[in-house]
Amino acid sequence: MRTSQERRIRRTFRKWLGKSRLVTVLLEDAWFRLILLISFLGVVVSLVLTSPIWITTPKGLSPTRRISALDMIIAHRLHDRAKAEATAGEINTAANTWHMARQRNPGNLAMLRESTLNFLAMGDSLFENRAEALALAAWLVGVSQTNHADVVLAARVYETYKAPEQILAITEPKLLRESEDLAAPRFVALIRLGRLSQLREELAALPAPVKKRRDTQLFEDALSLFSKRSDAPVSRERLKAASRDPEQSALAMRLLFRGSVAMEDLNTAMESLRHLVETKRNELQDHLLLWRLASKLGASLESLNIVDENVPNPLTATEAFQLISTLANLNRVELASQALRRELPKHPKSIELWMIQAEVLARTKEWHPLIAAALQLREQFAESRDATALSHLMELQGFTELKMPAEAQSSLYHLKQIPLGNTSLALYMAQVLRQLGAYATIEQVLKPFQADLDRNPEFWSLLFDAGFATKSTELVLEASNRALELEPDRPEAINRRAVALIVARESPQEALRLTERLKSLYPGFPGATINLVQALLLNARHEEAARLLNGIEPRALSTAESNPFWLAAAELALLQNEPQKWGQYLGRIRVDDLFPKQARWLDEARRRSDH
Repeated sequence: MRTSQERRIRRTFRKWLGKSRLVTVLLEDAWFRLILLISFLGVVVSLVLTSPIWITTPKGLSPTRRISALDMIIAHRLHDRAKAEATAGEINTAANTWHMARQRNPGNLAMLRESTLNFLAMGDSLFENRAEALALAAWLVGVSQTNHADVVLAARVYETYKAPEQILAITEPKLLRESEDLAAPRFVALIRLGRLSQLREELAALPAPVKKRRDTQLFEDALSLFSKRSDAPVSRERLKAASRDPEQSALAMRLLFRGSVAMEDLNTAMESLRHLVETKRNELQDHLLLWRLASKLGASLESLNIVDENVPNPLTATEAFQLISTLANLNRVELASQALRRELPKHPKSIELWMIQAEVLARTKEWHPLIAAALQLREQFAESRDATALSHLMELQGFTELKMPAEAQSSLYHLKQIPLGNTSLALYMAQVLRQLGAYATIEQVLKPFQADLDRNPEFWSLLFDAGFATKSTELVLEASNRALELEPDRPEAINRRAVALIVARESPQEALRLTERLKSLYPGFPGATINLVQALLLNARHEEAARLLNGIEPRALSTAESNPFWLAAAELALLQNEPQKWGQYLGRIRVDDLFPKQARWLDEARRRSDH
């Protein structure tokens, strides 16, 4: 029964389908089938063209970029247009077109190379393109998997746009043994960064064929000038001769200038810089070096045309900061102010320029303008923690100098609440806080940046001063130890380490060795003698300590020297069993200025003497 009913339904359905016009068209009309097929193929082609399925970056390179076939076609068209614009001399327009092409197909090596060459044609005069040029060079090296020719090309970009750190990053010493083209850019970068010992080591490790190259010999001559060796005059003459050779002129003149500055040969440095200006190879750093040398030698800065038109322009924010800070350090505050008025509007978000503005206003004691600038900074960049922190620091300095303690305390409170993100700002803030006597805040500001500033002696100097003012034994020991490791021959570092050991009453033999060294360097300095006396007492060499202490006139001592003097005198009186002197000296000791271990020793000594 069910089976016959199903058959009836099927026959009815077939009869209905046979009468349907739509079904007839679908099954029998060839044009309709063609349209359907074309539509289907169109969908497939659209998916292939627009789907990002093509990987354009080498395996293992991050980030992996995927593009579509349509991106490839558009990038190719833009690439052709950019080449035509570059050929027509429209360099800036070509740069924009290449930028759009790279966005479509960032892994096309030919496009990356030609775009990089276009940046080199633009030169360093258009510094608004600097960040993009450096990023492009880094991407080129990554995409090409450090292909030698691309490394050389990237090094040229880094050299043009004054990025010596990036040159060192892509030109490892082992590459110099394989390539002669990378030696000169790397060595110039080392000189720019002041890494002369590293330059000396890498020159010595070069293979013989590279050492015989003429440009390598120029670096050997430059090292002679930097090190002030006995053969420096001969090396200087060789560099002068090389500067007249068209093939070596550019490199030789730059090395001659830097070497003359190191030799403190002002006349040769001026001649070399003049030549660099004439050939348009001068850099801002060259002018700054010459100004500093002239100031050191007592020469007139006006004779060097300190504000002449030869200083390269436009400046990056970093270069503007270097220029203005150099002028301020040379006590050319008015010139620094002029440069600030010119450069700050060009780089309004540069925290470094706002810092140097605060320093210039502080140098000229313009406290009300400093507070006004702080308010302007906070209003313009309310989203920036660093800018807000700097504004509170500026207010703190202004209010402190204007004798407004309540407002200064409020600024300090707000300053403490803001975590910083800029190492330069942290150092600057710590320096200002030291000037204002706010030592307790210095460690809070600096400690988060210890990993970045570990090799910076000023960082440890600031921490030592903060620890000494707050009587933190652990901090003065840590800071003095690291500072001495960084600068083992610097008298200030030696003195701080010795003082740290004395106030901590630790490592008597090391304290004695350091204080004896300081005494030999400064035989007539009372502070060095007092420190040696304290070290001798720690080593139980009482008679020697007494002889040295008796040679010091207490009335000639400064406030900072008098307290350790009376503490040493009291300790000697106790050891020599002279109770009258002990009581007399004890009354002159400022207990609040003692470190915890010194204060505990004094309390124990007082209890022993009472018994």
